[in-house]
Amino acid sequence: TLDEMRIIKERTRAECKVFVHGAMCICYSGQCTMSSMLGGRSGNRGRCAQPCRKDYELFLKNGEHKRGRLISPKDMLGLESIPALKEMGMDALKIEGRLKDEDYVFATVQAYRQKIDEKDESERKKGKTLLLNTTFNRKFTTGYFNGEQLPEEELIARSALEQKYEKIGEVDRIDGYKGGLLFQHSLCVKDGIYIESEKAYGETVSKLFDQKGKEVTCIKRGQYGFINTRFPMKKGDRLYKTKDHEATVLLQEEKKRAVNPARPVNATLDLMIGKPAKLSFQWQALKVEVVGTALVQEAKTKPTEDERIKTQVGKLGDTPFYLDAFTVRKSGNVFLPVKELNELRRKAAEQLAIEIEKTAKPPVKVNDAYHYQMEEFLQKDQHRTPQLSVLIEGMDAFKKCHTKWVDEVVYCPASYDDLKEYEAARKHAQEKNVSIVFKMPDLIRVRENDRLLNIRDSLYDFEPEGFLLSNYEGIRIFKDGPVPIEVDEGLNVFNRYTLLHLQKWNVRNVYLSAELNEKEIAAFKAPEGMELSMTVYGKKRLMLMQYDLLGERDTRGELVDQAGFHFEVRKEEGNRNAVYNGKTLCLIDEVANLGKMKKLKIDGRVEETDRLNEVIRAYRAAINQGDPKILQAFMDKYKENWTKGHYKRGVL
Repeated sequence: TLDEMRIIKERTRAECKVFVHGAMCICYSGQCTMSSMLGGRSGNRGRCAQPCRKDYELFLKNGEHKRGRLISPKDMLGLESIPALKEMGMDALKIEGRLKDEDYVFATVQAYRQKIDEKDESERKKGKTLLLNTTFNRKFTTGYFNGEQLPEEELIARSALEQKYEKIGEVDRIDGYKGGLLFQHSLCVKDGIYIESEKAYGETVSKLFDQKGKEVTCIKRGQYGFINTRFPMKKGDRLYKTKDHEATVLLQEEKKRAVNPARPVNATLDLMIGKPAKLSFQWQALKVEVVGTALVQEAKTKPTEDERIKTQVGKLGDTPFYLDAFTVRKSGNVFLPVKELNELRRKAAEQLAIEIEKTAKPPVKVNDAYHYQMEEFLQKDQHRTPQLSVLIEGMDAFKKCHTKWVDEVVYCPASYDDLKEYEAARKHAQEKNVSIVFKMPDLIRVRENDRLLNIRDSLYDFEPEGFLLSNYEGIRIFKDGPVPIEVDEGLNVFNRYTLLHLQKWNVRNVYLSAELNEKEIAAFKAPEGMELSMTVYGKKRLMLMQYDLLGERDTRGELVDQAGFHFEVRKEEGNRNAVYNGKTLCLIDEVANLGKMKKLKIDGRVEETDRLNEVIRAYRAAINQGDPKILQAFMDKYKENWTKGHYKRGVL
């Protein structure tokens, strides 16, 4: 939110950039593995297959049912928040521009540039939002700028057509080839429309009529009127506006009138007989000077005229400059070949561009620490017996868990700032003689950050064996404390360099990313003093959303995609909604190959108690190479709904 941005800006020394325009992810950044799990393309590596843009059905436990593009958000439009962002001192704005056309780039950049440059309300430019609407968008929303909880109608466009186009209305009267309807948006002759009917088609509007049947050029929003189409319409046909002719014409006119983005340069040319010509270009405080190779000659017949010299120097069309001012200094009637002038101009423009680039990109100091530390990663694998860890949520689950078969419980509290719950969990762990690690929130926004800082010392007093963290905020809070810290797979550790950085922040144990495959995992070598671990069982959380898909009337539901796959949806702390994979990750038959791991974790948060205890017993048998009958019985009972995730395939 804007309020959180203000606090972050006040508390950091780093430059802050804000995303203000374009496609929004429904999921928190870095917390989405739905694309990789379903399509093999990782959103965490910039290859998202956009599963959120698909059609789904949602079945709630209370019997309600929804259908459509249920988790496909509208596009961000932060234009009206620019004054607030300026006031709080934000350093940069980010506009989505990948795979966009020229009109989109022009319209968006122009709109935001002019909004940034406004000094007061009197300078407000009209029509810029209109221009934005002419380029591709999924309808606009201000996102979470003004609050954490957004109703569906503000954030989501459920219909594919409504997401892409403006809905004009639904035909409720027929008069020959004319259809009558109440117009939800304005429509004019020459606009483009799409008619959703038994025979769906598109066309350009040729004739419009008002409620009395009089031909008009436009019908405004909220008015009743008729539209003439090339095919007869039926009651119930829906009309969508695909192109705004007036706005499209305006956009093209604006592009023609656009200010030349080239930089103005002041040029000075010295032509002294018997000496090489010198040409200097100056832009702002930057100045370059180039010297010619040929000597300036005295003109024997016709000297080189000043106007012709200026014309040649000013031919900067294929450069990022234009000639703003020109001075020529010469001794007598001089002659210089046009070829020499052209070469001077080319060199001067080239040199000035290089100098400008130097100021735009300050030199980067390369940290060479990695090269001499890489030998730490070349140690031989040490095969050992991993510890078995189980992640459980809430005291009820903890009390029912058969902890005699585990080495460690990772405890996820029902409420992360309830000290009594932490105390009860620690006491129960002592009674069961099992180690306990406290799992901190997967997301730490400003309010969670401040509350955790307030209870941090009390958490230390409970003396857990560790804190399991999923974000950099958590690392910052706990990295200098007396309790060891570990990072979960939510930090998406993909490579060895990340391990080095985490080690500097006192991280002792790292759960590797779920998007790594067997070969990539085998290549990992932890530096001295750091351990590697893996999650080997559980329903993988595919998304964590601030958007409350389930609504106020339910806490559980099920998403079903077009291929018939089912995904459990759960409401979690802060009204956030989590989407879980319908299949369960299970690597029990790979345990023998995971001897380099310090811990193998079972995620039991969404498992029924009896089944979770079966899982724990089976994994203990696999780790200890115990009774094979226990393992075989477990596999025969549950294997049908298992997946190995990315362990055998990896991601793009």
